[in-house]
Amino acid sequence: MRTKLFSAALLLAALSVVMAGCELLGTKDLSADDAKMELRAAGDDINYNLGVMMAHPPMVALTMLSELTGLEIELKSDAPPAPRRSLLEKLTVQPQKLPMPGLKQVTRILQSPQAGSEKGLQQTETGIYIYNFNTGLFDRTSPSVSYIEYRFPADDVAYNARERNCILRIENLEIAGVYDPVYDEYEEIPVRFDAWMTIDGDEVMDMTYRVTLNNNDLPTSVAVQMNMDPYSLNLNYSGSSRNYSLVTSFKNGGTTLLATDLDIRYDASQEEVEKLDGSVKADPLEFKGSINTLAMEDCMDIDCMNDNIDVDVMQTELNKRIGTLEFRMYMDPYWEEEYAELAIVYKDGSYEFLFEVFEDMGL
Repeated sequence: MRTKLFSAALLLAALSVVMAGCELLGTKDLSADDAKMELRAAGDDINYNLGVMMAHPPMVALTMLSELTGLEIELKSDAPPAPRRSLLEKLTVQPQKLPMPGLKQVTRILQSPQAGSEKGLQQTETGIYIYNFNTGLFDRTSPSVSYIEYRFPADDVAYNARERNCILRIENLEIAGVYDPVYDEYEEIPVRFDAWMTIDGDEVMDMTYRVTLNNNDLPTSVAVQMNMDPYSLNLNYSGSSRNYSLVTSFKNGGTTLLATDLDIRYDASQEEVEKLDGSVKADPLEFKGSINTLAMEDCMDIDCMNDNIDVDVMQTELNKRIGTLEFRMYMDPYWEEEYAELAIVYKDGSYEFLFEVFEDMGL
């Protein structure tokens, strides 16, 4: 019996070596020059995909709505730059917010503009809001309906022709007041709604949104589905106790443009992320591995920080490794401060800071 078990163990060991060898053969490192070239090419691909998506009629209509309701986001500022925070720090400041992207933006969209005023209504005030071309505001009608509906021009052509050819309706809306310990204030967020959009009478988008909160106002589940042919979005966050998963897929037809597959482990208090494990993909780039975020907080040097991060940067179409994520010391030229910042380290040991790469890529 022992001989058979020993033989089986040897066979499993041999198979594991063979499989590991096959994996190494399939995943090769790009040279530093090729890796930098592939990174910039990936940035071009990502920006192209983003540009095509933003030119899609439903996205044009949503952009128009944001402009008409005064929700434009100011991207440039003359103010001096704030001290930088590493990507890791940004991810771990409010870990419970990780699986709930865009909640504040959604809340602002639901704050309907009041007729004759630039102030917003409470999200629970239902009605039909019709864009007034003369005042540049939305007139509220039919306050007794159980939904919020916007009627407005879908694009510049419709705006110039003074046509309200787009309808966005938000139904089954439920709002929850949650406490934000960082800002020591309560805020209202949507935890449930269904929405659809039509342009020139044709339905071009539908969406469902569900969030379940526990007694501490932390999400225990999030489910988002959106169809905007040819685009589709599926987001699911679920788990229990300290272990949760976040799986997201944003596709253009059969092509996955953005995806996450993350296991999130919280500490015993469920207030901080202890570990992140999995992958984040923005076609054709993928970041996959693990980060021991909580252990990293106790690190006193950069070597300790690097001992708690193991992330590869992959070019998925080539199935080749561009480099690895590691921390390097960065000297902030404006604030004249030095601190650890994430960098992409190439095969020859050279590196580029991640935020500078993203800036070069236009992201």
